[in-house]
Amino acid sequence: MILLARRRIVASFFVYTSAAILIGAFGDERFRAIPFVLTALFAAACVVSGEWRAVGIVDRDLPFPTSAWQRLISAAIACVRALVALALIILVISGVQAIVDNRASLSYAANFLPYEQRADVLRALGCGRSDVALAYYPSDPLNYVFTRMPPASPYLFMLPWIAEVALPEVITSLQSRPAVVSVDLHGQIWGYENRHYMAPLIDFLEQHYTKVLPGLYRSKDLDASCPLPVMLGH
Repeated sequence: MILLARRRIVASFFVYTSAAILIGAFGDERFRAIPFVLTALFAAACVVSGEWRAVGIVDRDLPFPTSAWQRLISAAIACVRALVALALIILVISGVQAIVDNRASLSYAANFLPYEQRADVLRALGCGRSDVALAYYPSDPLNYVFTRMPPASPYLFMLPWIAEVALPEVITSLQSRPAVVSVDLHGQIWGYENRHYMAPLIDFLEQHYTKVLPGLYRSKDLDASCPLPVMLGH
């Protein structure tokens, strides 16, 4: 808006499209260097547009710039203010549009009903007993909240870098207490396939636990409390 007011049409278009492209890049990407790239390109936008040379853009609270360094600082402050204002406007418009377009997906049922349904199944597999623990791997701790079942180990997540040290302790814990265990056999995290890096846990469950479904197990001693065919029939 500042650039348009100064009739810098090309510069305003360059800065706006740069910001729009960068904001769009935040979609499903989780590249950690994005903030650095964003900052660098915003700075490049100021330099390429030539706005850093404009003596007229100064902070009113600062003395009139007399050196190139002071002019650069003043221009940088003006650029940052303009970009922050632009980002806020885009975020507000995008937020309102997202709410309007996705009202149904923002409801409680759309977001949490699957958790409630899954919790009913997991509690049923645990025979409704308060001493039965839950291990839900590799992640999604909301399942512990909805089932109200205690974690089977101190490790609520089983990510590749955690599995390197945690799997022996988890297996030991599963040997000493009744539990229901859910393992995502088909997913992957950062290129590490779940079934590979959690192979020791899966092998243990296949040998010592009752397999309900692929990736879903429960302690064998629960079979006497609520036999599996009867429980599934309900």
